[in-house]
Amino acid sequence: MGLILGGATILGGIAAVWYFWEKIAARWRGHPPHEAPRLADDSASRYIRTPATDALASLILEKLRSASPVASPATPDHDVLFALIAKVQSKKQPLAESFAEALRLARSAGDADLAAFCTEELVGYARVSDAQAAARVHRHMPAYCTTGQIDIMGMGLTGLTLAAVVDRHRDQFSEKVFVLGEPIATLEDKAAAKRDDRGFWHAIRKLRDFNPKAKPPDAEVHCYSEPHAYARVVAATRAELTRRLTALLTRSDAKGA
Repeated sequence: MGLILGGATILGGIAAVWYFWEKIAARWRGHPPHEAPRLADDSASRYIRTPATDALASLILEKLRSASPVASPATPDHDVLFALIAKVQSKKQPLAESFAEALRLARSAGDADLAAFCTEELVGYARVSDAQAAARVHRHMPAYCTTGQIDIMGMGLTGLTLAAVVDRHRDQFSEKVFVLGEPIATLEDKAAAKRDDRGFWHAIRKLRDFNPKAKPPDAEVHCYSEPHAYARVVAATRAELTRRLTALLTRSDAKGA
């Protein structure tokens, strides 16, 4: 009889451990045991868009596309161009302010491509195709997405980088690229707000964004990026503006030759 009771106690303990382990695993996944939806990427796209939704932004972009070209474009002044490039690189003024100056130069020089670029950076980008998203590298922000929210304290992840967390739980994550469409001023604010924050950037999407056939389609998917992700996007945008201004300088040199 004692052996039977002892065996029952042991089996009961094993069952309790298994039960609580399933609960802990379910907490990580964010769903009840055995019911976690698949985060399979059945779509062709690896991009998640965050387009500008402001109605004024859409109106400005539409006006720009229908605007007549400058009748008599002027050759941009070299000193003005050099001064603007220096401002962009010195970071002494907001990047959005430099884009406003660059837009004025582009319009006066009749450079439609540069004018369109500056306008979209200032007011934000509308929803774009996969090809456009792939080309807009300066607006890319890598992210790792999972069906469960990361509990940094509860999982003992304090002090780890996001890459280290993903390496430990590789099967739980799907890698995506956010194509940020917000105005550059908004990105600068986000970069400054998280400048000294060691936490991960966290955004919530829907399961249908990753797997169109998923059920339930409105289940939450948690996407994470490194703490300085927005600062890196701002830096890449700064470099892209510098590249385009330098190209404008080169073209004006060629015209004067």
